Amino acid sequence: MKLSIIIPAKNRAHIIEQTINSILSTNYPELEIIVIDNNSKDETEKIIRNYENVIYVKNNEDKERSFSRNLGIKLSTGKFITFLDSDDLLK
Repeated sequence: MKLSIIIPAKNRAHIIEQTINSILSTNYPELEIIVIDNNSKDETEKIIRNYENVIYVKNNEDKERSFSRNLGIKLSTGKFITFLDSDDLLK
């Protein structure tokens, strides 16, 4: 069963790669990773675009984390949904 993981992020270029890699290292067979970027001004988008299997959406204006999570839910296709913050690691 597909698991959707929604990650709101803003200016997290220094850590988002660790977060995504921790998810991918679980080797769960049916993952959907969705990063909702809250108008970052750093290299967050560039880093996320290096991952072919990550859905990336950028808000063009500042929104609250709850807005980003709700948008991620609307975009998700997994049977199960969970949330990670952009500085969390999944082990």
